[in-house]
Formats: sequence, C-alpha cells, structure tokens
Amino acid sequence: MDQWTEAHGLTHKDDAIWKDQALVVMGDNDLRRGVISLFHDSTTSGHPGITKTTQLITQYYWWPGLKHHVTKYIKGCTTCQMTKTNMNPNQPPLNLITAEPDALPFQTIAMDFIVKLLKSNGHDTILTITDHDCMEAAIFLPCKETIDSEGVAQLYATHVFPHYSIPQKIISDRDTRFTSNFSKELSVETDKGDVPIWEEYFQLWKTQRASYMEYVYYAYVTTICFRKYVVMSHCPPYI
Repeated sequence: MDQWTEAHGLTHKDDAIWKDQALVVMGDNDLRRGVISLFHDSTTSGHPGITKTTQLITQYYWWPGLKHHVTKYIKGCTTCQMTKTNMNPNQPPLNLITAEPDALPFQTIAMDFIVKLLKSNGHDTILTITDHDCMEAAIFLPCKETIDSEGVAQLYATHVFPHYSIPQKIISDRDTRFTSNFSKELSVETDKGDVPIWEEYFQLWKTQRASYMEYVYYAYVTTICFRKYVVMSHCPPYI
C-alpha cells in the first residue's frame, strides 16, 4: 500500500484512501466488478464503451489497473458483444472462375504447393501447376519449401513456358505480391528463350482441335513425363 501511495500520490482521509476526488477500491475483485457493473450495466448507463466507462468510474473510484479491468469486463459482456458493430465484415462470396472459350492449354493456371514432404534429392515440396480452362491437366515440379517467386518463375520458364507460353491468368492462394513478382520474374526469364511452339500451332488448334489434342497427349506428354521428369495427370486425348 505504501508503494501505491508514493507512486500514485494517494492520500489518507476519513479512514479511507483517496486519489484526488476518487475513492481507492482495495484489492477485492468482486467489489471492483460491482463498481464496473454499476457504471456499465445500469439502465441509465446504456453499456458504454471502454473509454467512456473508465471515465465515468474515475470520477468517483480508482484502483491500479482500472482500465485493464474495465476492458476485460466489457469484452466479456454478452450484451456488448451482441450489439457491437462488426469492424471486420465477411468478405463478399467468391465468384466462380469460368473457363474461357477456345482457350489454349495452360493459359489460365492454378498454382499451389504440397509442403512438408520427406526430403528426396534435396526437395521437400511439390509445385503444382494446373490448367484451368482447357485440358485440366496438372504439372508437378519438385522444389524446396523456401522457394520464392523468382524460383517459381525459373521452374515455369524451364518446364512449362517452352511448351505452353506465358499464362494469361494466374490463380493462387498466395498474396498478390507473390503473383505480381512471379509475373515480372517470368517475363525476365522467358526473354532468354525461344518462341513457344504453341504460338506456331494456334490456327491448327482452332481448326483441328481433336486430332491436335491426340497428338499433344501421346507425343508431348510422353516427352515431358519421361525426359524432363514432369508428370501430367487427368489429361484426356479429346476435349
């Protein structure tokens, strides 16, 4: 009590302890809750917020840690929690991502990571690149969990770009900075290479889609899977 007196300028008067004009409430938690309830829960008070409740109490009562006790009390007040304004409203529902008509393979891609795997040849993560619009095929590339956007761009430029060009749309649960950096790094990486073969066959794709897809499935899937260690799955020979 002597430490309180010196630290907070308390005075003794009429067998009580005062801080200015406020009566000091001693270490009785039930009594303190009763004081808070009086200034917060009463009909005339109308459940004021933390700051207002603290101001009302300090006109008459005081104790060390008063605002902390008021904050804890109000956060546990059912009425306040039911009626307070939601400062973090739910985000609007996500819209379905529809397939583009006449889309080329891997022009709209979804990227994700399979992490926490057992290490194999120094890799503990798999980067999955899924074609969203055309073939619904997936490419799986081994990497490390610490890989950044530049590393992902290098993998894409090496294993995907030579066959399917630069994607027009990227779907990822990473933040927007990752996607933006990936796009920039991919532009840098692809400037070093040749023109993708898909651009050369655009008209053939439009006019002879079925036969062309059969060629893609049997020729390119075989080449990519076994010569470059890229796996494609769920890739039907016809659209």
